Amino acid sequence: MIISISRAGTTHIRDTLSILGSGYTILDVTGLGDEAAVAVQQANPKFGLQEGVAALHVKKGNIFLHLSPVRLNIQTDNAEFEKLKILAAEMIEKL
Repeated sequence: MIISISRAGTTHIRDTLSILGSGYTILDVTGLGDEAAVAVQQANPKFGLQEGVAALHVKKGNIFLHLSPVRLNIQTDNAEFEKLKILAAEMIEKL
């Protein structure tokens, strides 16, 4: 898990994730901070990539939280994603 915290700018969360390109689907996430979104990496068997959560970004006030569950194979429709959202909520509240 890669975790980073920085000062939030004026850019919307979806815009920060959109720079990842066409290999990702960006989805809004409700109930986290002021704004949150997840980048889902699309499968690409040519490169051995499976579909899964690549990054969860949360913005609250002037704080920006980035969680990247590297090699954890988290899907947006399973319990692990809910646990990732709980972790993000706890972290953003303590910052």
